[in-house]
Amino acid sequence: MTFNLRLEVQEMNKIIISVFALFLFSQSSVFAFPFDEREVVLHGIEITREDLILTVTSTGCTRNDHFIIDVDTSITPFPVTIYRVKDDRCRAAPHIKKLIFSREELGLEGDKGDKRGLVKFTLQNELGATFR
Repeated sequence: MTFNLRLEVQEMNKIIISVFALFLFSQSSVFAFPFDEREVVLHGIEITREDLILTVTSTGCTRNDHFIIDVDTSITPFPVTIYRVKDDRCRAAPHIKKLIFSREELGLEGDKGDKRGLVKFTLQNELGATFR
C-alpha cells in the first residue's frame, strides 16, 4: 500500500509541475507571437493620399524598421494594427517623432481604395498623450 501511495504522489507532482510549466509558457510573449512585438500607443496619425504618418514616442533612435504595420485587406474597412518590434535603446529624453509609411509599404497600392483612391480602415491601436 505504501508503494502505491508513493507512486501516486510522484505522479501527482509530475502533473503539477507540467501544468505550472504550461502556464508559464502560455504567458510568455515569446510563445504568443512569432517575434517580440507590442502594440504601440500612438500620439497621432495622419492620412494623406500617398502616406500614413504615425506620431510615436522616441528616445533618439526610433526608425520605420522598428515597426510592423499589419493591414488586413480581406475585409473593409481594413483593420490596421501597428506593432513595435524593436526597442529604441538610445538614452535621449522621450520625445515625439513622426514616421512616414507609403501606401506601397502598407500593401495598399493600386485598386485597394474607392474610386477616388481613398482607403477606409479601422485603427486597432490606442491613441494617447503620455509617453510609454
